[in-house]
Amino acid sequence: MFKRNHINVAIAATALLASSAAFAETVTSTATVTVQNAFTLAEVVPLNFGSLRVTQPGAQATATPTFITLPVDGSAMIATDGNASASMTAITQGTIAEYAISNAAPFTNLSVTLDASGTNELTATIATSIAGVNGATLVTAGGAADEFFTIHADVSDTLIVGGANDGDPLVTAANNLRTDGTGAVGLQLGAVLSYNAAASGSPNDGLFQGSYTLEVTY
Repeated sequence: MFKRNHINVAIAATALLASSAAFAETVTSTATVTVQNAFTLAEVVPLNFGSLRVTQPGAQATATPTFITLPVDGSAMIATDGNASASMTAITQGTIAEYAISNAAPFTNLSVTLDASGTNELTATIATSIAGVNGATLVTAGGAADEFFTIHADVSDTLIVGGANDGDPLVTAANNLRTDGTGAVGLQLGAVLSYNAAASGSPNDGLFQGSYTLEVTY
């Protein structure tokens, strides 16, 4: 009796396995991935040095141009008269530039390059020298060839907004412009503006403008 039951159980188990195999199904799936190396870099507020009174009766020592600083923290502009007979005074306060980065990878460090194409710099004889950083030129329509201003900026004129390093200036070696969990971060930029010390006289009234390039990369 025991042997007969044992054989019956074995037959039943075999039948069950055969039945399961007969009803097996398969499916072919498709895997996808989307590459998004691009992100959004937008200028929120343009750099504006406000309205200035600029006087320069004649050519000055080029090593010490008259200039004005637009602090990145939004505090009052500071004028530095490099030559005794030239001056630059703020009539209305300027506004710092603001940039917004979005749609980038979360918690990722980005690097920044600011206008590496220019040639004009404040020299080392000025206490707030922007050594090694090139400038962008602002000119006015119909102005003389020597009638121009030059922008100078480096990491000391920057401020990170949001992300892991909110409130810190840029650190070039560390690429510390780091996005938050949504892939967003902001950057503020102040700058120094100097007038061409070699100009034969004061600039004419009018709007001076020029362009510079801010590049952000992974």
